Amino acid sequence: MDFEVVDSNSVNEYVEVNNSETIKNKIDTSDVLVVPAKHTDGEYYFAQESVDFIKFCRLNDKEHQFDILSEDEIKKRTLHSFDIWMGVIYVSQYVLLPIVTGLVSAYIYEKMKGHEDEDTEMDVTFEVKHKKKEKKIHFRGSAEDFNKVFREGDLDRWFK
Repeated sequence: MDFEVVDSNSVNEYVEVNNSETIKNKIDTSDVLVVPAKHTDGEYYFAQESVDFIKFCRLNDKEHQFDILSEDEIKKRTLHSFDIWMGVIYVSQYVLLPIVTGLVSAYIYEKMKGHEDEDTEMDVTFEVKHKKKEKKIHFRGSAEDFNKVFREGDLDRWFK
């Protein structure tokens, strides 16, 4: 399992590169955004699960605003295995993190139906805004480990 919590500024970096009213409006009006990640070729790509995860969130949580941080067609990177690559999920308020991790957990549960016996790795990065800072929380490991880390983890300790 790979887990880390570090200070971050990657969402702001993306906004600087893709400075538009549409992008700024989505950041101002969304509670949760799927954000593209910068890859070694310098391009920004969305994870293969991006669109499906946002659809899942919109169906299962009517109280919050979910969107994809893009103004035109999205570029996706795909895996050719059953691993679940969630990419970068921007959470506009620290207090929403338990809700979002619960949605990720439920999404993974649905995705794994019929594949319970397969060894499946997942990879997700949360960019979380807390006060005037942003933290990046990166997790790579099994769905079981994900649930342990985020259900038993001390969120306050991560944001000190």
